[in-house]
Amino acid sequence: MSAWGSLGRAALALQRYAAGAAAVARAVNSWPAPPALRTTHRVLTQGNTSLVAGHSCFRRWCSSESSRSAPVRGPASSRRHSTKWTPEHDEQLRRLVAEHGPQWKLVSSVLPHPPKECVVRYRRVVDPRIHRAPWTPEEDAAIVRLYAELGPRWSEIARRLPPPPASPDGTAERSYRTDKQVLERFRQRLNPARAKRPWTYAEEQQLKAKVAEHGAGRWTEVARALHGRTDADCHLRWRRVVDPRLIKGPWQPEEDQQLRTLVAELGKRWGEIGRRMPNRSDLQCLQRWYKALDPTVRREPWSHAEDRALLQAVEARVERAAYDRASRRLVLTRPRVRHLWADIAHNVSELKGRSPPGCRTRFVVLMCQGARNR
Repeated sequence: MSAWGSLGRAALALQRYAAGAAAVARAVNSWPAPPALRTTHRVLTQGNTSLVAGHSCFRRWCSSESSRSAPVRGPASSRRHSTKWTPEHDEQLRRLVAEHGPQWKLVSSVLPHPPKECVVRYRRVVDPRIHRAPWTPEEDAAIVRLYAELGPRWSEIARRLPPPPASPDGTAERSYRTDKQVLERFRQRLNPARAKRPWTYAEEQQLKAKVAEHGAGRWTEVARALHGRTDADCHLRWRRVVDPRLIKGPWQPEEDQQLRTLVAELGKRWGEIGRRMPNRSDLQCLQRWYKALDPTVRREPWSHAEDRALLQAVEARVERAAYDRASRRLVLTRPRVRHLWADIAHNVSELKGRSPPGCRTRFVVLMCQGARNR
């Protein structure tokens, strides 16, 4: 079949995705074709991608044609409406980059995201070379030193960090930290201006007043009025404690059923589950699931053997553990693994069937009882 025949059949097959019959007619009758339509023709004739890529390019051209009458700023890729990234999109992005390399226009033609978003998502989230191990004291010291020297230039700070160790066999590419990782580490642990004290009643009332003034979502403006609190601190406190829509009482049977349905649909993505539960936070959902609903969790009283195994597991994974009774905070110094309680619950044979929150709660009880001195 000729190239013209392929283009005509593609246009007819993709007609339902166009903005209207007029846009389809302009696409078929105009030649030489616009760049996006030429891309569709080349992709389809080469046969190196699916029909999904073809209709995505064709739809992008039709939408740009229909919007030419309105003044638009920026390149065409920035005008494209994007959707929220999902785990399926991330997996597809990882597979496409592994197959085609950094051909971002081709990758974007298959995904519902513009090329720039695909680049940023891959480099900050999806890239298998991203170093995800716990932060080391050397990395923390480097971030503090570089921040004092450069200010909040997170990409440059990430580039200047000491590289993580390469794989022992030397076959894998060297990993790296992203600017997003560096920013989150600084905000959560290293920012000297961040208050490390419990929230007070006065601060919570001030948080309510500022959210009423600026709206829930404008956390940078809200945080400016709360000395020592970051936008992430304000968002988390609002979502888990202060939001007046939250229900603090017992769970109802219909809420339990909704939570079971969401866990079956989404897995243990507690942030997304919390957004879909109208009157419960992500932390409430997590705790309810592990304490009452998860059928795989053991809930019988803890034995002495389990207590000993738990204490030994924590001692092997952190440099120091302490519980501050005044602030009711468990302080763990330099944990050697990510997701400490999940690692203990899943990898310590004596604790099989115990949940990560259950292990943490039991450890706090043992600390308060002075179990380390037995």
